[in-house]
Amino acid sequence: MESVEGLLALMKEYGSGLVMLVILVILLNKVIDVIIPYFLKIVYKLIDKDPQKTYKADYANKLVTAGLIDDILGLLLHSSGADRAYIFEYHNGGKSINNVNFQKLSNTHEVVNRGISTTIQGLQNLPVGMFARISRMIAKHEKVLVADVCDLKDVDESLHYFCMDRKAKSLYIHGIYDAHDLPIGFVGIEYLKQNHEMSRDELDELQSCADKIGGLLMGNK
Repeated sequence: MESVEGLLALMKEYGSGLVMLVILVILLNKVIDVIIPYFLKIVYKLIDKDPQKTYKADYANKLVTAGLIDDILGLLLHSSGADRAYIFEYHNGGKSINNVNFQKLSNTHEVVNRGISTTIQGLQNLPVGMFARISRMIAKHEKVLVADVCDLKDVDESLHYFCMDRKAKSLYIHGIYDAHDLPIGFVGIEYLKQNHEMSRDELDELQSCADKIGGLLMGNK
């Protein structure tokens, strides 16, 4: 009764229009307090805004992708009879004082035959200039086909040194491309025990593996 009498007194003093507006604002605030949290809860549930769940899902996907890439490289190693198979990926290595991006690449996956040492640990964050010839050829969708690395001595001294340091006798590389045909890395295989000239079927298999790996990498971005 007191609240009704108080409301009537306010209406008499200030007018019914203003009092009704105040009541409407109060009711609207109450509705907002109830509806908005409920609405946000539904939205977050639909788009899964839980950062912990998102992180775990992304991490799990990356692990699966890494395993599939290693499997592909393992099959390539076996089918080609090579001693080492790997991929390098291009990435941003920071910026200069003039805000220019540094282009770098890293050896992200490697599989080797028994008795062959891995080299992936020392091939991280390398300047693209170290593989300038390879990068230029990949950008033009050309394969790197080196049946005898001794032939590189007068053509590309840095690549020749790279191969000799790894005891590679033959080297074959195919680019990895994104959906727009832009290079994002390359697949390479090396023969260490003896020179090897790859057949057309073996080159086709190398290309197929590069295409599969490219699809996996782009699907995990």
